[in-house]
Amino acid sequence: MRIGLNTLDWIVLVTYFVATLGIGFVFYRRTRNTEGFTAGNRSLLGWVCGLSSPFNALLIPVIGTLIILVLGILVSRFLGSQPNSHSSHET
Repeated sequence: MRIGLNTLDWIVLVTYFVATLGIGFVFYRRTRNTEGFTAGNRSLLGWVCGLSSPFNALLIPVIGTLIILVLGILVSRFLGSQPNSHSSHET
């Protein structure tokens, strides 16, 4: 099975990549020290910081589990069932 990308797919991918780099560069230029990077220059609202930890605590394990499940499905589909070389068929 061959999975290919057409022109529109490449345009979306490149646009997303360039936009992500552009946003990162803009915020890089605004940040002057490591505290500004890690603490957002102390400009975030308290409730935003309060939502961050529970959201990440719930979201990260779910995403990790989904990645492991999807990888397992992909590997099983591409590799198929392999014969077990250690089993002996005695009659």
